[in-house]
Amino acid sequence: MKIFNALLATCVLACSSTAMAENVWKTQTNIEGVQALHDGSYILYLPLGTDSTCNEGGKLFRVAENQNQVTQEGARNLLTVALVAYTSKKKVSVLYDNGSASCYVQQIHLRNDS
Repeated sequence: MKIFNALLATCVLACSSTAMAENVWKTQTNIEGVQALHDGSYILYLPLGTDSTCNEGGKLFRVAENQNQVTQEGARNLLTVALVAYTSKKKVSVLYDNGSASCYVQQIHLRNDS
């Protein structure tokens, strides 16, 4: 019975920790770099410490097809917006899933605050 209770407690903790993962917004930030990867995905570099959950000190945010509801067309559109923001040095807001170290991006909002 003790083993069953321990297994049940482990399952509850595992399920509740994944249930806590959610999309969060990082607003008014800069895209400091973009890295294309061999598999068609890419990484957005945001300022160091943006979210301690994310890789490399909280600065790497990944965009990949079939991750965080991003389609192939969506990934292309996100790349377009990211490159415009990067080259124009405009601030963006980024919606991403902080449930894993990959911090998969779902949306990028670019706004002209002139």
